Amino acid sequence: MENNLQLIKITKNFQVTLPSKLRNILKLKEGDYLEAKIKNGVFIFKPKKLVDIDPDQ
Repeated sequence: MENNLQLIKITKNFQVTLPSKLRNILKLKEGDYLEAKIKNGVFIFKPKKLVDIDPDQ
């Protein structure tokens, strides 16, 4: 993936909006989840899919 450096502002209630360029590259849509971690002082977001597990399995 190419370098897609984007400036993101933290708004009221510490919310952030992902720029459309990033959302489109990752094919994100409203309601999707992101996993967040810090590695070497860098904040990393990774798309995460949640799967329901049948407790009877």
